[in-house]
Amino acid sequence: MLDDCLFRSPPREETARHKFKQLQQEMKARGFDAVILNRSDNVRLVTGVMPTDSLVFSHRQAAIVLSQGDSPILFGASHYVDKLQGELGRKFWIRDVRALPRIQDTWAALFHAALKEYGVRRGRVGLDPQMFYKTARAVERELKEYEVVDASEPLARVRMIKTPEEIRVIDEACSLGELGLEAGWRALRPGVTENELAAVISQACLAAGAEALYSTRGTLLVSGPRLSYQQECASSYRIRQGDFVFVDVGPLHKGYYCDLARTVLLGSPTAEQKRLYTAAYLGLQAAIRRVRPGLGAEELHRAALEVLRSAGHAEDSSSFVGHGVGVCAQEPPWYVRGEMPAGREDELSLTPDRLEAGMVLALSTGVFRPGVAGVRFEEVVAVTETGHRVLSRASYPGLEEMIEGAGAVS
Repeated sequence: MLDDCLFRSPPREETARHKFKQLQQEMKARGFDAVILNRSDNVRLVTGVMPTDSLVFSHRQAAIVLSQGDSPILFGASHYVDKLQGELGRKFWIRDVRALPRIQDTWAALFHAALKEYGVRRGRVGLDPQMFYKTARAVERELKEYEVVDASEPLARVRMIKTPEEIRVIDEACSLGELGLEAGWRALRPGVTENELAAVISQACLAAGAEALYSTRGTLLVSGPRLSYQQECASSYRIRQGDFVFVDVGPLHKGYYCDLARTVLLGSPTAEQKRLYTAAYLGLQAAIRRVRPGLGAEELHRAALEVLRSAGHAEDSSSFVGHGVGVCAQEPPWYVRGEMPAGREDELSLTPDRLEAGMVLALSTGVFRPGVAGVRFEEVVAVTETGHRVLSRASYPGLEEMIEGAGAVS
C-alpha cells in the first residue's frame, strides 16, 4: 500500500477498507453517527497505517469514522503527516489526512471541527475506549451538543471476527515467533542470563522481519524459582541446570501480532517437574481439541480443568486464559477465569460466550507451585467453519522425555 519505511507494516489496503466498512455497519446498527479512534491499534485497523506503536507514541494518531462516507478522516502525527499529504499520499486510499499536533490539549477542538465540516452537528459520537482520560474528558466538554458514549461494543465486534487475510497475516506473525524461539533454544545453556536469552529471541524475530514485539522489553522470559511465582519479565538471573525456562513471544507483522509461549527444561526432569509439565501441556491440548464454532467458552475452561484436576493440580493452576489476537496481542474476545473480584471468583468473563468462525484466540494454561516450579504454554488458534486450526507451530523441546507417548496427543 504505502511504499515507505515508515509504513512498512500496514495491513493490505483491502483489509483496512473492509474493517472500515464493517465498523460503519456496526455503528449504524447501534445508532452511532461517528466514532473517534485515538490509539495506534484501532487506527491502523481501519486505515492500514501503523507508523508508531509504543507506549510513548501510541496515541499520536487518530481517525474519525463517520457512519456515512467512503473513508475515515486520518489525523497523523505531525512529524510524519507530510508523507501522507505529499507524494506518498497520492498512493494512499484516504484522501483527508490532517496533522495531529504534539499538544494534546488541541485535539478535542480539531475533532469537533472535522465533525462539523462533514455535517455531523449533533448525534451520537463514540470514543475509543483506549483514549487517554484527559483527552476523553476534553472531547466530552468540547462536543457538548452531541451524545458522547463508549465505542467498545462496535469496535470489539469488528476486531473479534477476522477475515481470511487477517488470519493469514497472523499465521505469518506466528512463524516469526517460532524463528525467535528456535534461536533461543540454540542459545540456552547454563550460565546465560534471562536478559541475554530474551535479547537473542527478540533480535531473531526482528531480524526475520518483525516490526515490533508486544512486550516493552521485547520478549517475556523467566526461569527457575522466579517462574514458580508467575513472574514474566527477564532479569539478570543466570539460568541453571534443572531450571524450567518460560518464553512468551509476540512479534508484530504487517500490523498484526501473535502471542505464543513455551516452557522448556534445561537438563533432565525430576518426577515433580514431569507432573507439572504434563498437567499444563495436556490441559491446554484438551481445550484446543474442543474449539469449534458454537462451543460455549465455559467448555474450554472445563476441558482444561478436568485434566488438571485428574492430575491433582486444580489448586495449582493459573487462571485459564483465552483472548483474541489481532492488531493488539490481547484483544476481544476475553475468556478468563480466576481474575474476577472477591465474591465472584468462580465466574468466567465471557465476551461473547460462544465461539464463532473467524475468531483467533490465544489459549493458555499453566501450573505453578510457589517456590518449587512453574510451567505455562500458549497457542494461537483460529476458529474455522468446521473446527479449528492451530496457527502457532513452534516445537516443544523435550516433549517426549517430559510426557511418555506425547506424540500421540500433541
